[in-house]
Amino acid sequence: MTMTRDDPGARTLVRDLAAHTGERVVLRGWVHQRRDLGGIGFLHLRDRSGMIQCVFEGAVLPLHESAVEVEGTVRENDRAPGGIEVHGSRLDVINLAIAPPPIEIAKEGQQANPETLLEYRHVSVRGLRSQATLKVQAELV
Repeated sequence: MTMTRDDPGARTLVRDLAAHTGERVVLRGWVHQRRDLGGIGFLHLRDRSGMIQCVFEGAVLPLHESAVEVEGTVRENDRAPGGIEVHGSRLDVINLAIAPPPIEIAKEGQQANPETLLEYRHVSVRGLRSQATLKVQAELV
């Protein structure tokens, strides 16, 4: 089966990765955080269901909030957040962020002033804490 961006069934959601340990998967989402440690790049990919650490060797990682597609193998790693990570073999940038977001989503504990949060509400709700609050609220309604 050939996997393409047009085939929504071709991707795996982050919440389902534990069931695919040792398998090759395709993920789509946004760059939440990135680090480069001596030629090894760590990318935290966020989709609607959660977040996963992806590891790349020698890759140039895109800016935060860039939309990406990652193909790789799911592996267990006790040091990775959640105990699993994806060792990436392919990283496609679907839409490159040209500037960092006005609010640092990865650092939700360091809040901006209320005016900035309201002005950029569409960005501030991308954080995990904000998403959790909205999910609870949606269940109660």
